[in-house]
Amino acid sequence: MVFHLDIMRMMMKTTACSLLALAILAAGCMPPPQRENAWTSAIPATSTASPYADVTVAVVYTANTKNALDYLRRSTYGQFDADAVFAGIFSTFDRNFNRAVRIQKTEQGVAAGADVVIVVDYYAALATTKFTTHKMDATAAVLAPDGSEIDRLVVHAESRTSWTAVSRPMGIGVEQGAKDLGAQLEGKLLASSKLQDFVKSRKGTPSPRPVVTNLPPAPTLPASPSPTFSSSERPNDLAVIVGIESYSDIASKAPYAERDADAFKAHIRALGVPERNIVLLKGSKAGRASLEKNIESWLPRLAKPESRVYFYFSGHGAPDVKTGQAYLVPWDGDPNFLENTAYPVARLYKKLGELPAKQVLVAMDSCFSGAGGRSVLASGARPLVGKIDAGVAPAKLTVLAASASNEISGSLDDKGHGAFTYFLLQGLDAGKMTPKAITDYLTPRVQDEARRLNRDQTPQLMGDGSWSLR
Repeated sequence: MVFHLDIMRMMMKTTACSLLALAILAAGCMPPPQRENAWTSAIPATSTASPYADVTVAVVYTANTKNALDYLRRSTYGQFDADAVFAGIFSTFDRNFNRAVRIQKTEQGVAAGADVVIVVDYYAALATTKFTTHKMDATAAVLAPDGSEIDRLVVHAESRTSWTAVSRPMGIGVEQGAKDLGAQLEGKLLASSKLQDFVKSRKGTPSPRPVVTNLPPAPTLPASPSPTFSSSERPNDLAVIVGIESYSDIASKAPYAERDADAFKAHIRALGVPERNIVLLKGSKAGRASLEKNIESWLPRLAKPESRVYFYFSGHGAPDVKTGQAYLVPWDGDPNFLENTAYPVARLYKKLGELPAKQVLVAMDSCFSGAGGRSVLASGARPLVGKIDAGVAPAKLTVLAASASNEISGSLDDKGHGAFTYFLLQGLDAGKMTPKAITDYLTPRVQDEARRLNRDQTPQLMGDGSWSLR
């Protein structure tokens, strides 16, 4: 009996040792626990009532910042949206100030009506191996309108690639680092006693103002054109629709561009394009990386031989003053660095022409003259650029352009739309079935509206205009 008890004790010890060994082995195979970023440990929670709720801030991005954003765009490898990462870091300005405007130089702050100017210098270096970290840092110099420094906020964040993630391991790490950096920046901004004291000193004690009664009602825009038709669903049709009214670093707006995009989407839906097959990019969502991703990756992956593809753009165009090449200007585009920040029209035609689709319709409510309207030009350059080169559209493409290359594309304030887009949609609602019929309908109407403003605007049709849209 004693012998059997000894054997049982030995077996229990052996089993316990085996289990301990397995536990040690398993622990060696598992990744270490996630280390919290020490830089964010002492950041106060964001107040629901910002001390800057009545303050207008003008934001200037340095050359380093623009270079860092361009670096992120070239380093995504499909893992993250560089523009969304960047916008997330600095969204604190839009969130905590009454109004945030983007300017090119600090001297423009007064003209922009800014109470303070913040100059942002941002840097990023992504990990190159599993043993290194993603590093980001930013310095925000807070200035008075006269250029004197109020405060300087310095933040830094590091994060690691998430090797345990099933997908986007690098993207998750980069996004976490950006989130930490943005949280730090917001925390320091809200905790800045120097900035708060400056804001209070600027307010002073306002003198009583007379109460104004019977104010006229704010002008309201008329409803956008709604489709008066409906087509059967075409499950393989696709659309990328872009509308950019206000830009990150460009003061001039493209009025009503986002309303244009919404109205165009409604009509594309009526033509049978499924909701799931439509990408709508507006405002900050329409950065260069987003355009590239959807034009050069999303469309080729989904297009089929029987597909009809629509690409619509409402916003600024720009010419390269040296080469005359035409560019679509994304939300984060810079007219002074078009090659690095904008999207060439010739490249658009090439990529869309390579799609395995039956037909491709391109509609652009923008212009490339550099003379105003829905066109911008590099600082110091003079319109008009001698010859605009938009490239040659492949045979598969049908292109509807808002104006000739030396003209301005304008808007209809009483309609709340670009003139070209408004009459294009009116043509669809009037039963015009082909691109040629739509062009014949809208051209005289757009020309008439332009002449009322003492200018010329002649919509253009390129490619086959005989096929039916429904």
